[in-house]
Amino acid sequence: MRDDEQGRRPTSTRTTVLWVPDWPVVAASQSLEVPRHVPAAVLLGQHVVAVGALARVEGVRRGMRRRQAQSVCPELELLPADDARDTRLFEPVAVAAESVVAGVEVVRPGLLLLPAGGASRYHGSEENLAERL
Repeated sequence: MRDDEQGRRPTSTRTTVLWVPDWPVVAASQSLEVPRHVPAAVLLGQHVVAVGALARVEGVRRGMRRRQAQSVCPELELLPADDARDTRLFEPVAVAAESVVAGVEVVRPGLLLLPAGGASRYHGSEENLAERL
């Protein structure tokens, strides 16, 4: 690692990403007590904005209109979008990650950035860090 012009070492840019791609569906399903075996998607207006894994298997995709999503998956549970709910329910996830790595940055509900350099050394390896998270 080379020093900069003032003799300082550059800071590490290694970052760990903790991503729950279906977070809006996870949060809505939990909040509205939708059973895990039910395919679900989050709807904003007439468009699907988030899709759970079971709904994806059935062919539901982000951006689909409500009727199209229901036609490919008639048992689809359509859940309302709610940014406040998503944020509120993601807070405990961020707090739990902060107990493993200091300096967690919440990009949006479902997506965290964490400094990886020191954390992976502290936990022994990147694999150990990922397991702890």
